[in-house]
Formats: sequence, structure tokens, C-alpha cells
Amino acid sequence: MPCLELRVFYLPSWRCLTPVAVRRAAAIQLQNRLIKIQLRQILLMKKWCSNNWLYIAGVAVGALAGFLYWNYVGCASGTCMITSKPVNSTAYGALMGGLLFGIFKKENRTVKNK
Repeated sequence: MPCLELRVFYLPSWRCLTPVAVRRAAAIQLQNRLIKIQLRQILLMKKWCSNNWLYIAGVAVGALAGFLYWNYVGCASGTCMITSKPVNSTAYGALMGGLLFGIFKKENRTVKNK
């Protein structure tokens, strides 16, 4: 059986590998590539969350406020569109909280001198 050569980035030099070792090395390389992609996605998500933390906090506070409003005040007759169901009240509160907290977000503005 001929010896298959494969350059694996974690091996210091060219090595003569058997077909099983070649498959194993390819699987390890694929796993490493997938891990790098997942780490990149996590870093992008962290960056997005750090840029939009005020909106996220507003949605959470608004959703809690909407649910508490439904729970304590609500609509007894069931004819009110927003406060008759807890899902509607929570969603409306989350929307209003996100919009309200979004007002306070500072935008990065660059001024160009002409």
C-alpha cells in the first residue's frame, strides 16, 4: 500500500500517514475550522450586544412592565386590545421599552471640515 503524504498544520513537517490517519487529521482540521467560525460568531455577537445593550435592557424592562401591568391592572372585560392578553401586553411593553431606552443611545457622529 503506498504511503499517503498530507501536510497537517499542527505537525512540524511532512509525515507519511496511513489512510486512517489521513481521515483523522482531516476531521481534526475540520473541527478546528468549525471552532474558529463559532468563535468568530461569538465575538460578533458580543460586539453587537455591547453596541446595543441599551435597546436590550429597554426591551427587558418594557416586557416586565407590560406583564406587570396586565397582571395588576389589566382589562377585566377582555375588550381591550393590548391589555386583554398577557402576550399582547408584554410585547407592547417590550416595544415601548426598546423605543424609550433607544432615545438615550449616543450616536457616533463625525464632522468633516471642508
